[in-house]
Amino acid sequence: MKTMHNKVTALFIGLIMASIPVFSTEARADCDCTQTAVTGVPQIECEALVALYNSTNGAGWWNNQFWNTTSYVGSWGGVLVDDGHISRLFLGWNRLSGSIPAQFTNLVQLNYLDIGFNMIGASNLEVNAFLDAKDPDWQSTQRPAPAAMPWLNLLLD
Repeated sequence: MKTMHNKVTALFIGLIMASIPVFSTEARADCDCTQTAVTGVPQIECEALVALYNSTNGAGWWNNQFWNTTSYVGSWGGVLVDDGHISRLFLGWNRLSGSIPAQFTNLVQLNYLDIGFNMIGASNLEVNAFLDAKDPDWQSTQRPAPAAMPWLNLLLD
């Protein structure tokens, strides 16, 4: 009976471990956005996400699962696709850092955006207006971890 219990426990732990996503910081081959049958979204929308990934240190994000790979864009961490278009992005608290690229405004079907609590900005007025319309408080939440809380910096690294 004990052997059966050990086998079941081992199987259960193996299934749990296999389901935990591994977020990699290693370099990836760029996504081929021309393969719309694979990505599931128009090329211009895929390219907007790849530009975001490249300009905001995507390799250093906490959840960058499948980003910048030639795969279904709806499987990329934090991306939701509806009716063949990117409709929602959940990228808050994800260690984005850098500037939002102009291509981001090509996500015209985007109806929900969470990019709060990262370290990003936008110098392009059109991009700022787009972001303000999609996530009105995005700019007020952008800041590095306060120096007065060194324990928070440990969590971020």
